[in-house]
Amino acid sequence: MKSVLFVCTGNTCRSVMAEAIMKKIIAEKNMDDKIQASSAGIFVVPNDRASFQAVEVMGEYGINNIKGQKARQINFSILNDASVVLTMTAGHKKLLLDRYPVFKDKIFTLIEYADGREGDIEDPYGQGIEVYRRCASELKKYLAKTVYKLGYAW
Repeated sequence: MKSVLFVCTGNTCRSVMAEAIMKKIIAEKNMDDKIQASSAGIFVVPNDRASFQAVEVMGEYGINNIKGQKARQINFSILNDASVVLTMTAGHKKLLLDRYPVFKDKIFTLIEYADGREGDIEDPYGQGIEVYRRCASELKKYLAKTVYKLGYAW
């Protein structure tokens, strides 16, 4: 089984939405026994929850299970358990590589892993609902490519 870990700053917006969208794709494709998804943040506020806008946008995608999800702080054990670690930005990737160089072979940005090019997923934190919608749409595009790259046919 492949374990995909999504990482952003606070684990309240991008990585939470990436995890939720990936889980939905996995369920729709009956891949629950092949891929699992989780998320964590680099600078987490303990007991912080998904932003209101992230919850609302995920609801628009038919995903209603992120409201109570608590932010999770990245650590060695979480990284060790992941097959692949996908960060939202090059800055996140660099920070993880600086702190945990032993995992250099499995840490990528989402865009790098999915599309083979550099690029960051815009941080919607503190912005309006339209920015969250754009972020979710971008995540969905790269997550579809990620599933394909993991070797599973649609």
